[in-house]
Amino acid sequence: TRIIMCVLLANTFPMFAQETDGTYFPQEQISHPDCKDAEDKNQCLYQLLGEQISQILQQKKSLKILSKMKQDTIVASLRVIFEDDGRVRESEFSVYHGKKLMDASKKAIRTLMSNLPVVDIQNRKPDPIESTHVFHFKYSFDRNKGNPKLYSTPGKRSYKGGIVEEIPAFPSCKGLPQKEARACFQNMMKKHISHHFRYPEEALKRGISGIVHTTMIINKKGEFTKIRVKGDYRILELEALRILSLLPRIFPGLQNGKPVSIPYSIPITFGLTNSNPKKM
Repeated sequence: TRIIMCVLLANTFPMFAQETDGTYFPQEQISHPDCKDAEDKNQCLYQLLGEQISQILQQKKSLKILSKMKQDTIVASLRVIFEDDGRVRESEFSVYHGKKLMDASKKAIRTLMSNLPVVDIQNRKPDPIESTHVFHFKYSFDRNKGNPKLYSTPGKRSYKGGIVEEIPAFPSCKGLPQKEARACFQNMMKKHISHHFRYPEEALKRGISGIVHTTMIINKKGEFTKIRVKGDYRILELEALRILSLLPRIFPGLQNGKPVSIPYSIPITFGLTNSNPKKM
């Protein structure tokens, strides 16, 4: 029996940018054409996007999903990076504890962002620094059977402009450009898991295999905390937990130069096959 250990390393971090010697302040500011005369352009843009996303989340398919969700409060976020010419380069939309709702609205959100008018940019940072614009939205869901509706509610995290972020880094990955830092982190995670991986003897005897989904928080000290595992077999969950509990302390993630806690997730596949291993 051949043992297969597979680590699926996807884009499991939010979009981050690399810190350089440049300044974080003043923050990058964008001005939507519809907000050019607004006294507070940031608040105007926030409200404009919040209303448009609310409309998307109230489409027929999304409302059906909302009606089946246990919670009445919906928390979502939108992360956007702009090109130098004011067009959207990258965007990422997420709904906390609402994957089905997020999946149902992804296409419409993508269309919304691709059709966003060209914005005016001030305080643009020089390459390779990238400013990420993060919008946090909070909605209350009224389950009125005749007319269910979402209402925007005030949130604690206000939008003040673009922020410069840096992903957590292993010592050997510190100071690399954005793409290289991301690839380096993933490679170090894969090396750690491969080095400490041991297929549980009992699972091997019983022919048990499967995927263990893991989530964790890399806190402000660079420690891997609140590690959670979820799989079909407890014996595989315990092995995944053991491997991840051995992760070393690393450099924490940064936002505008200040340490922040960052969520991270990674699925680990425990596989078995009777085929002969191929020569590399």
